[in-house]
Amino acid sequence: MKRIFDLFRRKPRSSFPIVFLLVPNREQQHKQPQETCRARRKAALFQESTWEGKDTPDWVVQLMRNTKGAADPMLIFEKTLFETDVKPSQSRLSIPFHKLIRNDFLIPAESRIIVEDISNREKMGLGAVLVDQGIKKWGVFLKRWEMNGSWNYALVCGWNDVVKANGLKDGDSISLWSFRCRGVLCFALVPLPM
Repeated sequence: MKRIFDLFRRKPRSSFPIVFLLVPNREQQHKQPQETCRARRKAALFQESTWEGKDTPDWVVQLMRNTKGAADPMLIFEKTLFETDVKPSQSRLSIPFHKLIRNDFLIPAESRIIVEDISNREKMGLGAVLVDQGIKKWGVFLKRWEMNGSWNYALVCGWNDVVKANGLKDGDSISLWSFRCRGVLCFALVPLPM
Protein backbone atom coordinates (compact mmCIF):
# COMPACT_ATOMS: atom_id res chain seq x y z
CA MET A 1 0.00 0.00 0.00
CA LYS A 2 2.81 2.39 0.85
CA ARG A 3 4.15 2.22 -2.72
CA ILE A 4 0.79 3.24 -4.16
CA PHE A 5 0.66 6.32 -1.95
CA ASP A 6 4.27 7.15 -2.82
CA LEU A 7 3.28 7.27 -6.50
CA PHE A 8 0.88 10.10 -5.75
CA ARG A 9 3.61 12.12 -4.02
CA ARG A 10 6.12 11.87 -6.87
CA LYS A 11 5.77 13.81 -10.08
CA PRO A 12 5.30 11.62 -13.12
CA ARG A 13 8.26 11.53 -15.48
CA SER A 14 6.11 11.96 -18.57
CA SER A 15 3.42 14.48 -19.34
CA PHE A 16 0.76 11.76 -19.41
CA PRO A 17 -1.22 11.33 -16.21
CA ILE A 18 -1.07 8.04 -14.35
CA VAL A 19 -4.45 6.33 -14.16
CA PHE A 20 -5.20 3.47 -11.77
CA LEU A 21 -7.99 1.08 -12.54
CA LEU A 22 -9.28 -1.09 -9.76
CA VAL A 23 -10.55 -4.32 -11.27
CA PRO A 24 -12.37 -6.71 -8.93
CA ASN A 25 -10.96 -10.16 -8.54
CA ARG A 26 -12.88 -12.72 -10.65
CA GLU A 27 -13.46 -14.87 -7.57
CA GLN A 28 -15.08 -11.92 -5.79
CA GLN A 29 -17.32 -11.21 -8.78
CA HIS A 30 -18.75 -14.72 -8.70
CA LYS A 31 -19.01 -15.16 -4.93
CA GLN A 32 -22.82 -14.90 -4.91
CA PRO A 33 -24.69 -18.03 -5.91
CA GLN A 34 -26.33 -17.90 -9.32
CA GLU A 35 -29.70 -18.56 -7.65
CA THR A 36 -29.47 -15.19 -5.91
CA CYS A 37 -28.60 -13.36 -9.13
CA ARG A 38 -31.47 -15.06 -10.98
CA ALA A 39 -33.89 -14.25 -8.18
CA ARG A 40 -32.83 -10.59 -8.27
CA ARG A 41 -33.33 -10.39 -12.04
CA LYS A 42 -36.77 -12.02 -11.79
CA ALA A 43 -37.75 -9.75 -8.91
CA ALA A 44 -36.62 -6.70 -10.88
CA LEU A 45 -38.68 -7.75 -13.92
CA PHE A 46 -41.71 -8.50 -11.77
CA GLN A 47 -41.26 -5.21 -9.94
CA GLU A 48 -41.31 -3.19 -13.16
CA SER A 49 -44.44 -4.83 -14.48
CA THR A 50 -46.59 -5.19 -11.38
CA TRP A 51 -46.18 -2.84 -8.46
CA GLU A 52 -45.10 0.41 -10.04
CA GLY A 53 -47.48 3.22 -9.25
CA LYS A 54 -49.12 1.51 -6.29
CA ASP A 55 -49.34 3.75 -3.27
CA THR A 56 -48.64 2.57 0.24
CA PRO A 57 -52.07 1.87 1.82
CA ASP A 58 -53.31 4.72 4.03
CA TRP A 59 -53.44 2.58 7.15
CA VAL A 60 -49.79 1.52 6.64
CA VAL A 61 -48.78 5.18 6.25
CA GLN A 62 -50.71 6.00 9.44
CA LEU A 63 -49.02 3.08 11.22
CA MET A 64 -45.61 4.49 10.22
CA ARG A 65 -46.57 7.88 11.66
CA ASN A 66 -48.01 6.53 14.90
CA THR A 67 -45.34 3.94 15.68
CA LYS A 68 -42.06 5.29 16.97
CA GLY A 69 -39.18 3.90 14.95
CA ALA A 70 -41.31 2.48 12.10
CA ALA A 71 -40.03 3.24 8.62
CA ASP A 72 -39.35 2.11 5.07
CA PRO A 73 -42.55 0.34 3.95
CA MET A 74 -42.11 -1.56 0.69
CA LEU A 75 -44.41 -3.85 -1.25
CA ILE A 76 -42.69 -7.23 -1.51
CA PHE A 77 -45.36 -9.73 -2.52
CA GLU A 78 -48.87 -10.15 -3.93
CA LYS A 79 -50.78 -13.40 -4.08
CA THR A 80 -54.14 -15.00 -4.56
CA LEU A 81 -54.35 -17.45 -1.66
CA PHE A 82 -54.54 -21.18 -2.30
CA GLU A 83 -56.21 -23.75 -0.08
CA THR A 84 -52.81 -24.71 1.31
CA ASP A 85 -52.24 -21.10 2.46
CA VAL A 86 -55.37 -21.08 4.63
CA LYS A 87 -55.61 -24.75 5.67
CA PRO A 88 -54.96 -25.08 9.45
CA SER A 89 -52.98 -28.31 9.00
CA GLN A 90 -50.51 -26.50 6.67
CA SER A 91 -50.11 -23.49 9.00
CA ARG A 92 -48.07 -21.34 6.61
CA LEU A 93 -48.15 -18.69 3.90
CA SER A 94 -46.03 -19.80 0.98
CA ILE A 95 -44.02 -17.01 -0.69
CA PRO A 96 -42.28 -18.33 -3.84
CA PHE A 97 -39.01 -16.54 -4.66
CA HIS A 98 -39.98 -16.08 -8.31
CA LYS A 99 -43.12 -14.17 -7.28
CA LEU A 100 -41.36 -11.68 -5.02
CA ILE A 101 -41.75 -8.10 -6.16
CA ARG A 102 -38.71 -7.11 -4.10
CA ASN A 103 -36.18 -9.40 -2.50
CA ASP A 104 -34.10 -6.76 -0.69
CA PHE A 105 -36.22 -6.57 2.45
CA LEU A 106 -33.79 -8.59 4.61
CA ILE A 107 -30.60 -7.17 6.08
CA PRO A 108 -27.45 -9.33 5.70
CA ALA A 109 -27.62 -10.67 9.28
CA GLU A 110 -31.22 -11.83 8.74
CA SER A 111 -30.32 -13.46 5.43
CA ARG A 112 -27.52 -15.36 7.20
CA ILE A 113 -29.91 -16.58 9.90
CA ILE A 114 -32.34 -17.88 7.29
CA VAL A 115 -29.62 -19.58 5.23
CA GLU A 116 -28.07 -21.21 8.31
CA ASP A 117 -31.52 -22.36 9.39
CA ILE A 118 -31.92 -24.45 6.21
CA SER A 119 -29.43 -27.03 7.48
CA ASN A 120 -30.65 -26.79 11.08
CA ARG A 121 -32.80 -29.78 12.12
CA GLU A 122 -35.02 -27.68 14.38
CA LYS A 123 -35.60 -24.95 11.76
CA MET A 124 -36.57 -22.01 13.95
CA GLY A 125 -36.54 -19.36 11.24
CA LEU A 126 -36.34 -15.60 11.68
CA GLY A 127 -38.69 -13.91 14.12
CA ALA A 128 -40.83 -11.08 12.74
CA VAL A 129 -44.03 -9.18 13.48
CA LEU A 130 -47.09 -9.22 11.21
CA VAL A 131 -49.66 -6.41 11.42
CA ASP A 132 -53.14 -6.42 9.85
CA GLN A 133 -55.53 -3.60 8.92
CA GLY A 134 -56.97 -3.59 12.44
CA ILE A 135 -53.42 -2.89 13.72
CA LYS A 136 -53.47 -6.26 15.47
CA LYS A 137 -49.96 -7.73 15.78
CA TRP A 138 -48.81 -11.34 15.61
CA GLY A 139 -45.42 -12.91 16.11
CA VAL A 140 -44.48 -15.00 13.07
CA PHE A 141 -41.38 -16.72 11.78
CA LEU A 142 -39.95 -16.36 8.28
CA LYS A 143 -38.36 -19.52 6.96
CA ARG A 144 -36.85 -20.59 3.67
CA TRP A 145 -37.35 -24.03 2.21
CA GLU A 146 -37.33 -25.89 -1.04
CA MET A 147 -40.64 -27.11 -2.46
CA ASN A 148 -40.94 -28.97 -5.76
CA GLY A 149 -37.46 -27.90 -6.85
CA SER A 150 -37.84 -24.18 -6.18
CA TRP A 151 -37.06 -22.00 -3.16
CA ASN A 152 -39.79 -20.33 -1.14
CA TYR A 153 -40.10 -18.21 1.94
CA ALA A 154 -42.88 -19.16 4.33
CA LEU A 155 -44.53 -17.29 7.18
CA VAL A 156 -45.23 -19.80 9.94
CA CYS A 157 -45.94 -20.06 13.68
CA GLY A 158 -48.85 -17.71 14.09
CA TRP A 159 -50.10 -17.73 10.52
CA ASN A 160 -53.23 -19.76 11.43
CA ASP A 161 -54.22 -17.03 13.92
CA VAL A 162 -53.82 -14.39 11.19
CA VAL A 163 -56.00 -16.42 8.79
CA LYS A 164 -58.73 -16.91 11.40
CA ALA A 165 -58.76 -13.29 12.65
CA ASN A 166 -58.88 -11.85 9.12
CA GLY A 167 -61.32 -14.40 7.70
CA LEU A 168 -58.91 -15.31 4.91
CA LYS A 169 -60.03 -18.04 2.52
CA ASP A 170 -59.00 -19.78 -0.69
CA GLY A 171 -59.19 -17.28 -3.59
CA ASP A 172 -58.66 -14.11 -1.51
CA SER A 173 -55.95 -11.77 -2.80
CA ILE A 174 -53.42 -10.19 -0.47
CA SER A 175 -50.32 -8.08 -0.61
CA LEU A 176 -47.48 -8.21 1.88
CA TRP A 177 -45.56 -5.07 2.79
CA SER A 178 -42.26 -5.11 4.66
CA PHE A 179 -41.09 -2.43 7.05
CA ARG A 180 -38.77 -1.92 10.00
CA CYS A 181 -39.71 -0.92 13.51
CA ARG A 182 -36.70 -0.17 15.74
CA GLY A 183 -34.66 -2.58 13.63
CA VAL A 184 -37.18 -5.44 13.82
CA LEU A 185 -38.48 -6.97 10.58
CA CYS A 186 -42.24 -6.40 10.27
CA PHE A 187 -44.88 -7.25 7.69
CA ALA A 188 -48.18 -5.55 6.93
CA LEU A 189 -50.91 -7.80 5.50
CA VAL A 190 -53.13 -5.90 3.06
CA PRO A 191 -56.22 -7.58 1.58
CA LEU A 192 -56.66 -6.65 -2.08
CA PRO A 193 -60.07 -5.78 -3.55
CA MET A 194 -61.70 -8.47 -5.66
